[in-house]
This record gives sequence, C-alpha cells and structure tokens, in this order.
Amino acid sequence: MLTIKGYIFIAPYQVTQNGPYIYDKFGNLIWDGSSAAGPGIAHDFKVCQYKGSDHLCLYIGNQQEGYAHGVALILDSNYRVVQSVQTGNNVRASDMHDFQLLNDGQSALLTAYQSVPADLSNRNITGGQGWILEGVFQEVNVTDGSIIFEWMSLNHVDPSASYVAPNTTDTSGNGLSASTAWDYFHINSVDKSPSGNYLVSARHTSSIYYVNGTDRSTIWTLSAGGASTFACTNFNFSFQHDARIISENDTTTVISMFDNASNGYNISSSQSSGKIITIDTNAKTATLMSHTTAPVPNGLLSSSQGNSQLLSNGGIFLGWGSWASFSEHSPNGTAVFFADFGKGQGFAMNYRAFSYQWISTPANTKPDVYSYAKTTNDWNALYVSWNGATTVKTWRFYGAQNVGDTFEVLGNATWAGFETMFRPSAFYMWTFVEALASDGTSLRNSSLTPTNNNNNNNTAKLSPPHPTYETVMDEQMEDAADVAQETPRDDVFMPPSIDKAKILAGRSYSHFTPIPSTIAADMSTECVLGVDEAGRGPVLGPMVYALLYLPLPAHRSLLATTHHFDDSKVLTPTVRSSLMRTLCTASTDLHAACGWATAVMSARDIAAGQLRATGSYNLNAQAMDATVALIQGVLDRGVNVTEIYVDTVGPPLSYQRRLERVFPAVRITVAKKADSLFPCVSAASVCAKVTRDAALEVCWESYATIHASDHGSDGKPTIAANGWGSGYPSDARCSTWLKRNIDPVFGWGNECRFSWSTAKELLEAKNAALKVEWPVEDEDDGLKVTDFFTTEAAEPEEQVDELAGWYGKGVSEMVF
Repeated sequence: MLTIKGYIFIAPYQVTQNGPYIYDKFGNLIWDGSSAAGPGIAHDFKVCQYKGSDHLCLYIGNQQEGYAHGVALILDSNYRVVQSVQTGNNVRASDMHDFQLLNDGQSALLTAYQSVPADLSNRNITGGQGWILEGVFQEVNVTDGSIIFEWMSLNHVDPSASYVAPNTTDTSGNGLSASTAWDYFHINSVDKSPSGNYLVSARHTSSIYYVNGTDRSTIWTLSAGGASTFACTNFNFSFQHDARIISENDTTTVISMFDNASNGYNISSSQSSGKIITIDTNAKTATLMSHTTAPVPNGLLSSSQGNSQLLSNGGIFLGWGSWASFSEHSPNGTAVFFADFGKGQGFAMNYRAFSYQWISTPANTKPDVYSYAKTTNDWNALYVSWNGATTVKTWRFYGAQNVGDTFEVLGNATWAGFETMFRPSAFYMWTFVEALASDGTSLRNSSLTPTNNNNNNNTAKLSPPHPTYETVMDEQMEDAADVAQETPRDDVFMPPSIDKAKILAGRSYSHFTPIPSTIAADMSTECVLGVDEAGRGPVLGPMVYALLYLPLPAHRSLLATTHHFDDSKVLTPTVRSSLMRTLCTASTDLHAACGWATAVMSARDIAAGQLRATGSYNLNAQAMDATVALIQGVLDRGVNVTEIYVDTVGPPLSYQRRLERVFPAVRITVAKKADSLFPCVSAASVCAKVTRDAALEVCWESYATIHASDHGSDGKPTIAANGWGSGYPSDARCSTWLKRNIDPVFGWGNECRFSWSTAKELLEAKNAALKVEWPVEDEDDGLKVTDFFTTEAAEPEEQVDELAGWYGKGVSEMVF
C-alpha cells in the first residue's frame, strides 16, 4: 500500500532548533524554517489556500503553560511572510491552538485565552481575588482585521462542566492570579460548517460544542461523560483535540477528532486514536464509524496535543501529540507510514502534523554550494543544497581555475536529499552549481564559490588581522605615470552625475539614470550589473561608487568587443571621458542599452563618519552601505538583475557573502581585479572615475576662483599653476597645496578628508595651526585637535584590531 503523494509538515519544539519543517516521506529534509518565522515557538504548520494559490499557514508565539500569545502568519511559496492575522476587540493576542483560513483567505478563525476575575470560592479559592481563563474564538477579516464573529466560553459554558479542577494538572492553573488563572475550558480547535455554524473543542470539559453562527447559542453538545445532547452508542472519548466538520445535512453530521483519552492524570482508554463519528440529530445518537490507533505494539497514549487529518483518498494522517511521531493510514485503517522524530513521550514535542502536496522554487534564494579538497592535487568534493526547493531533479556542476576563465561542465548528479554530493575527476579552484527541473529547464545557479583546501586562503575563515587605524593610512602612487592617470584633465567631461551645488556644499548624493530604452521595452530582460569605485585613497575630493547594468546577452559584445571598456586605471583620462560621453549621448548604442548610477561620497562626510564621537563609521562600512543602496535603487526601479559583479580591494569571500545575504535572489561574484575581468565592472569603473575627476575639478575651479589673489606668508601665490594634482598625498602638487593652504583655525574646506593621516599630521604639526587653550583639567593636557572628534585618545603605538573595527565597534567580520 503506497502513501498519498505529498510532504510532511511539522513544527517541533523542545528540540535543538524549534521551528517549522517540511520533509518528504523518505525522511529527507526539504525546508528548514527554524530561522525564517521569528523568535517564538511555531505551531499548526500546514498548507492553506490564500488568494487562489497554495500558501503556508502557521502560528508563532510565546509559550505559556498549555497555551500561548502570539500571531498567525501566512507565507507564500517563496517562504516569505505576506500577511499576519491577529485577534481584535481588545481580546488577548491569538493562541496557538487553531488558525484556519476560510473563503480563500478572506477570513480566518483564531483562538485566544484571556484571564477574567471570578469568584472561585466554590473551588476553595478564598484567600483573595480568583482568576479564571476563558476560551475565545473569533472569525477575523484577514485584510482589515475587523471582527466578523466572536464567542467567549464563560457566556455559554459554566465552569462546573470542567473535569479539571484548579491546581490539579500541569495546565490547570491555580486560579490565584491573572498569570496562573484556572483553565476550566481549554479551547483547542474551532471549525466552520457549510451552514455557517462553528464546531468548538474544549479539552478540559471533554466536550465538543456546535455553536450557532448567528446568535452564539449552543445548538448541541457532544460529550462521553457530561451533559451530552447525544448518546455515544459505541465509543467514549476524553481530553480530545482537533474536532472537524466532515459533512452535514438536515439530519446527519459527520465529524472527526483526535481522541487523546488522557491528559496525563486521568485515562478513558489505553490508546489515543483518530475517530470519525456520525451524529444523527433526529435520533440523538452518535456512532463511531472508524477508529485508528498508532501502528506500534499497544499503540500510543498521548497526554496532550495531536490531530487527525482526513486525506483526499479517504485515508487519515495522524500527529501523535506528546509522542514525537506521526502516521498515515489507508481508507481501511491500514498503516502505510509511521515515523518518529524524537525519542519517547514529552521530550521532542509537536502540536500537529500534516501531509500536503507542495511546490516551491524559491525566487528569493538560490542553491548553496560548498567545495572542498585536501590539496590542489586532490579531487573536489562538492556539496549542494537549496533550502525549500521542491522542483530540483538534477544538479549540474561547473568548474574553473580562475573567476575569469570559461567554466566547464564537470558532470550531473540526481537530487539525493537535502544535500547532494558530487566529485569531479580533477581539482577546480572555483565552482558553481546549476539546478535543473525534471524537463531539463534551468531553475537557478548558485554563486561562484572558491574551493576550501589546505593550500589556499579562499576559505570561509577570516585572514589574520592586520594593524589599522581609524585615521586612514594614505594610499601611495607607485610612479609618475600613476599620478598622471589619476589627475583630472582640465577638459574632463562633465557627466549628468555632477551636482555642483551639492559638491561645493560638501554633501553626499546619488544619481540614477533613466532605465535605458532597450530594457524599458521589456522589463523582464535579464540584466548583468557591475560595481566599482574611484577615489578610495586620495586625501582630496570625494570617493565615488558606481554601477552599470545592461542586458546580459550584450555584456561582453557591447562593452568589451565594440567599445573596448577596461579598468579605468589603464585607460587614459581622454579615453575615459570619451567613453563616458558616448554613454551619455542619446543616439548611441551604449545609451540605449546601459543604465548607470553613482554615489558621490563627499570628503566631509567620509571624515565626519570616521571621526564621529559615537563610534567610528569607517570607510569600509560607508562603502558597503553605498554599494547596497545603489544596487537596491536599481532593483527598486524594477530592473531584472540576475548577475552582479563587484570589484574589491580586500578578501572577496566575506564581502560576497554579506551581499548575498542582502540580495539572496541574485547571483553575485566579488573578485579582486574584477574591473579587468568583467566588462560591466570595467564600465562602472569608468563611470566612477570620470565622476570623481569631474567632481574634483569642480572643487578646484571654485577654490581657484575664490583665492585667485591670495598669497602665502612667503609672499608667493597660494594657487599653484598646476592645481592640487590628483588629490593623492604622494602627489607633490597635492602635498604642497595642503601645506601652503592650511587655515590656522579651520584647516581646509569641504574638499579635504580630515581623517586621513596626512591631514591629521599637518593639523598636529608644531605651529601649523592656531594654538587653542582648552578649559580642561591638567590631566587632559596634551590632547590633540583631532582627539576632540573621537571617543578615546589612543596611545601613538597602539594598534587597533582591524577585524574588530572593520564595521565599527563590536563587529568581527571583515567584508573587504
């Protein structure tokens, strides 16, 4: 006998990782939701219908003794929360016991528990105010939260009906305070019938109530031992869960339930079971139609929780509550599947278990791959998984020795569980994996991943820390040719990314071009995007981050073959300006195909971030934020970016992983010298460099105009004929200008990065700046001007841990 097609949905707790999980019926993990749904305990995890398609419903809350307070959630097929549902009318936050969507998700049924002051003297509680828990259910409009129907147990079921007295069980409560109120009712399920009435299960009264959906009155009660409307002709039950309407007409109602038959203190049967019962409303009888027990010797007696799901083939799927087990049975009751996910009763817990069909190709994530080899002479061992994906049939593996090389197909492997392993017949330094559907359709690629081996540093481990200072060590030029390449030409092209007013005011800003016509004509066009920067090392002028994107098929042909983009540092200033002018000219193929954006990070803001008193916002953190903001800006405009390439000056792996966490649906590659490997990064470097050159020229022209007639103390003009050069401290023109133009009070203007060591040393040099006597105690003598911008004065020889301060205080992961 075969099981019905589908997956298993459980939400175990009191385990190592609480949370919702999906398994196939061979025990393979499909989705680990332990970190996806929030910090609370998950319950009642199942497939539900919402707005015409399959979604996931679950409850997340803070566990109390026998109930919870939290919120109901709806997730889409990408495992993203698309809607939350909560109780209203000042009722306590919803409880874990039931969350049912109705009418394609237009409304939802929720349960709740709330404490009410009560006279409990008849229960021997006379020493103060008594408290009782009442069971509540509401039908709630999912869209606007309005209450469609509300029912409260104390208005309809007297506490005398309870089989659980105060302070007698682990969930009874003692009735002495609001937090330990007597739980006389213990609502644990609610269902709505086709006729618009509601079926309510109460564990502590061992009764099921059929509630009128108009006036809230009780139409009938089913109980094996109390005041029952019907005689139970061939069965009994107690402490039941999960009562559901299967069918009804004018004379007959069929329901299902999970009969616990025990609450851990009292027992009505030796085994728990799933029951289907027919109620004859004319004859006033209830008859057992089927009785399904656990397929183990002597069955299972579950003292709490549990459920009974009727399957589409007429079979039944049972969650065994306080036992970490579930089983599937054919229509005749034969067990076709039984599984444990924990040992014994009361350790690993699961409120309900379900079986449903489910399809997901998560749009916001991609496969994860790990590659390992003992040495470069050994074969790789590749491990791949894709959390939540159900459509993968085959994995195709690719490898290359360098990021810029052509990746060759290494072979295929059939999906073999949550993690599939593959071994190619040689060593490859870089790999990625492609997920394929059963028809061969490509579903998604992983990121490029370096191989972890004992002979390279491309591993997940961080490199040893290097000494660094919050005052940036100036970047040096190697030779005169470098200086010439970095020096703006007088006739530099002024791109539309130049905002003179903001540049002169020392303000940072971003610029995005309109979406190019080729992409705007079809926004589903897959695009590649490159990111690079210019001006990281200079003491003068802004640092500029830039990106450029274009249709993926045109990546190399248009940028590299037709227009010969290359790393901006190997292109002359004239060539850079010419390429940028072409990119900005409406009649060109570059303008039609390419969109670009820049983030101009002013010298003033860079320095202010590094020297702020509340903790350094260092250059790497500022750069990372600028990169993320630019990429997000393009995605927010609806561009279908599928691949991103980023240039980095440091270890690429940690930077790539950080970006992947922010943009999980995009294939991202971070590499050194990416501006030489990937044409889109080359083009981005041109956008960044030309924008920086133009911004620096704007600053110089303004300064030269204002100070044209100024002379230094030596009588010589302070405006050098050849300006301040490239802005790098190692450029003699720049260092000379800084020394000759320092203001005795304010230093320099918005064009200067005061946090750079060159500027700091000049400010602190003897007699370089106006001496100020600060009104401080003697022990503060010796403080320097720049010390007033930082939280602490470091000893000159002190070396700060680079990793610890890479993103400011308290962060240990290096990303560049």
